[in-house]
Amino acid sequence: MTGCLFTDCIISSGITIGANNNVTGANFEIVAGGIGNEVSNSLYAGVFASTTSTISGGSQSSAIIGGLSNLIGGTSRRSSVIGGRLNVIEISVDTCSIICSDSSIISDNVARSSILSGQLNLLNTNAQDSVIIGGSGNTITGSDSSVILGGIDNITSGLSTNSSIVGGQGNRVKFGSKNSVIAGGVNNLISLTSTSSAIIGGENNTNLAYSGSVILGGNGITVNSNDAVYVPSLSTKGFFQQSYATVGPTSTTLAKETSAVFGFPTTRTGSITTTLPASPLDGQRITLKRGTNNPATWTITPNAGTTLTVNGVVGNYIIPVDSSITIILVGTNWLNI
Repeated sequence: MTGCLFTDCIISSGITIGANNNVTGANFEIVAGGIGNEVSNSLYAGVFASTTSTISGGSQSSAIIGGLSNLIGGTSRRSSVIGGRLNVIEISVDTCSIICSDSSIISDNVARSSILSGQLNLLNTNAQDSVIIGGSGNTITGSDSSVILGGIDNITSGLSTNSSIVGGQGNRVKFGSKNSVIAGGVNNLISLTSTSSAIIGGENNTNLAYSGSVILGGNGITVNSNDAVYVPSLSTKGFFQQSYATVGPTSTTLAKETSAVFGFPTTRTGSITTTLPASPLDGQRITLKRGTNNPATWTITPNAGTTLTVNGVVGNYIIPVDSSITIILVGTNWLNI
């Protein structure tokens, strides 16, 4: 230990305070407090109030504060471990931190990245400007500017830059799927350059190589086109109006106890059966449900003489099996709701 009495005195060897602490091999190192700590060959580095923690291998300007058996090594410069235990920063890491974590690792050419809390989390292999916050067993590898927030065993990897996983378990964003996100759910996958895509909740959903698409919930849904939204079923409140594609006859007169059939695109399957009053028609609700007879048409069965004009319906909408939606009849127009 070297001490100074004057302000112009320079400490060139190192300082140790505490029990069984050690400083070796470089100038301007310090171990202050704690027990069994060591700083070796790491200029301007220090361990403070820790137990059996080590800074070594040219890890210049790095620090360990508190905690148990934490390590900074392998020329990992300007980095820190604060609290926690059994955490490791090593192999050419620059300007990184692990804070209040347990058994987490930052390694192998990672820069300006952090692990905050949680356990068994890993940042490695050129993961620049990325962060893992909380959770257990989460990994970011080879993906810059990415985030994992909570959850268990989630992975962002393979040049999936600017991507995020929020919660859930076993979710993966992989192989160049940039600007993508998985929020919640279990075992969901975005991969093979599926850029700007998302999976929100659900289980075992997959997007392989399609961009700009979203899966909302469900189980086992697979994306098969770009710029699409996938849902297992849809329930909404209120109403909205969209443009109509004219299909089938444009008008017909419905008499009591008779029916009329209008042709619809093949993407529309099911049947409609309801009861309509003679008047007024505005605001009357009709429920559409999947049927088994003649599934390529809609059948309207009224109980009173009423004239309707059918302007067609929005295409590219598939009513799933065993589901239903509600429409509102306003004057002579059909509105989805």
